[in-house]
Amino acid sequence: MEQSKPVFVYSIGWDWLFWAAWIVFLVTAAAYILYLTPQNPGVPVFFIILSLLLLTTVWRSAAPRVRRAAFYDSEAKLTGRGIQTEFEYSRIKSVSIKKSILFGPRTEILLADQTKPYVLIRNPKSAALGVDLYSWLMQKVSKPNPGSQ
Repeated sequence: MEQSKPVFVYSIGWDWLFWAAWIVFLVTAAAYILYLTPQNPGVPVFFIILSLLLLTTVWRSAAPRVRRAAFYDSEAKLTGRGIQTEFEYSRIKSVSIKKSILFGPRTEILLADQTKPYVLIRNPKSAALGVDLYSWLMQKVSKPNPGSQ
């Protein structure tokens, strides 16, 4: 069923750009400080170590296969590495939030016929609805199915 406009849209693209900009800034700052004070490499080494930690964290957080998602009123469409799926909300077994230090809360969606959840590294919010994706999905999942009487 094709819907006109999604209620929630998720994309990993801007997250990558944000963290890449921070890493470039830290490495550039380290190089500049090392250039200004070559006899004291402590601060630049700290910046480089921090950049490597950020890079490792960003790389590990890229492991979720979901790259884009569109949540419509009656269904969701997920695309990414090795996935291109559509499902109705009645197929959702559970929705959960996992805390993350750098990225904020992650949204995990487990379908009834799967063992591994789909992971979105953010929990997008809708300014128009005044609610986040997790809360909105919980409302969808907890509604009784009209055809199950």
